[in-house]
Amino acid sequence: MADDQGQQNTLEILLKNFKPAGFFSSAGKSTTHQSKSAVNQRQILWAVRTLASGAVEVVPLVGGMPAPTSMRLAKKVERPRFAEQFWPEPDMYVRDAMHTFAGKPELAEYPQTVADTTRRYLPLVLVYLATGQRDKAETIIDFLVQHGVPLCEKQKKLLNRVAVELRRAGDTEGALGCYASIRKYYGEDEHLHFNIARTLWDTKRFAECLEHLDKCLAINPNLTVARQFRDKLAAILAKGGKTPKTPKTPIVVDNSFSITG
Repeated sequence: MADDQGQQNTLEILLKNFKPAGFFSSAGKSTTHQSKSAVNQRQILWAVRTLASGAVEVVPLVGGMPAPTSMRLAKKVERPRFAEQFWPEPDMYVRDAMHTFAGKPELAEYPQTVADTTRRYLPLVLVYLATGQRDKAETIIDFLVQHGVPLCEKQKKLLNRVAVELRRAGDTEGALGCYASIRKYYGEDEHLHFNIARTLWDTKRFAECLEHLDKCLAINPNLTVARQFRDKLAAILAKGGKTPKTPKTPIVVDNSFSITG
């Protein structure tokens, strides 16, 4: 329960702190002959901005511009629903609209430069990963990479923190998705493989767990906790992959993780 509360609080904080602006897309409507999974998730393009009140406003495009207020087509969307239903389109915004929008007072709440576009989309990476929407997160990260935005160590630590909280809350697939993104954009290190192993342990995927511990120790043979973890796991696998029913003194890996032996 405490872990669920911690994840919820983290997500609430992330949702409060992002102020989306730019282009986002949403799915079209399914027909009677079409399943929801077959619907194009990026069919309808919207201009999105965060108003001074903090509300997220979505407006359809008319001639490549946000529909005028006289048409009364704008609508406000709650942040959780916005994060779930709308797909980020930063490349399309920079390519097709940014220079047209720039300098127009009535469009001042939309990004005016690439740097401004980055600031508006970047906070959504953590929101998407925290809600298991890795494809959306990587759409933004790919945009950052293409435009030469450095992926700093601070961002890596934030991504790792989201992954850890997902694991503690029981969302192991979400955590593994986060780690996959970290691996894709930041490369591999012993700590990443160790954290992946911890997550795989939770799901009793012991063979994969052992594989990542081996990779961890190949990078840093002196990481004692990983060596202890691997030795204990190897003993479990030798017994047929079953953890003992009566736990003995645990090997403490850190404050939140232990392996019974």
